Amino acid sequence: MSPPLIRAEESPEERVVQLETQGRQDRRWQHRRISVYVGGCVGSLVFGLGFMALGVHSADATTGPLLFWSGLLIGDTGVFASLYHFYRSSDDAV
Repeated sequence: MSPPLIRAEESPEERVVQLETQGRQDRRWQHRRISVYVGGCVGSLVFGLGFMALGVHSADATTGPLLFWSGLLIGDTGVFASLYHFYRSSDDAV
């Protein structure tokens, strides 16, 4: 005999448990996603600050400003790219 084609309705208790489990999974996914993008922002800032520090401590008149402005550009671009990607991915998730 084949299984019934119509699924039996869930009890309210089963539905509550299912919704709570799904809510926990969604929150965990959101926290992980936010952590990745915050980590990207912090990582690019640290990388950019490293270049800026090298530029400030450089004794050479040509490489100092080049390292400083490169670090500023790298840090800001990394933050912008990370936040833009977060915005685009959250727009797709909704």
